[in-house]
Amino acid sequence: MAFTFDEITNAKLGVPGQLLYVPTTVTITQEDGRTGWGSANFYFNEADQSLNAGMANAFDLNMVFSDRTRFTGNADAQGIIITAGQETGVCNVFFTLKTWGNAQYQVKVALSPYYSKIGKHYLGYGPTIGHGSGQALHCLSFNSIISSATII
Repeated sequence: MAFTFDEITNAKLGVPGQLLYVPTTVTITQEDGRTGWGSANFYFNEADQSLNAGMANAFDLNMVFSDRTRFTGNADAQGIIITAGQETGVCNVFFTLKTWGNAQYQVKVALSPYYSKIGKHYLGYGPTIGHGSGQALHCLSFNSIISSATII
């Protein structure tokens, strides 16, 4: 069962001091078909209402790519911070490409207004992941919510 960013930020931890993690999948596809994929447990930072992977004390998101022996080549480490956008159903995603000299970029992704019928995927266009032209499609899904005591 997937969750929206609002559902995650409204989750009740139950016990003060519990940690909240959100298994998250990130895919990036550009027009030449090159695709990157990664999945990690993102830490929910209650203080600023953000999800983090590879930043501060959170583990990196390791992304593999389709042009490297069909997703089996070396993974690239990324740091990602996800925050709520100003509009409902929108998130800002800040990427730090650690393996690529800490290059940074930002993408705005949005939940479809029809998510209850088509799924809770956040989609948006941003920079390509390689030497492609045009923009790359970025897709995020928040797969579950894990507290230090329970899985929702």
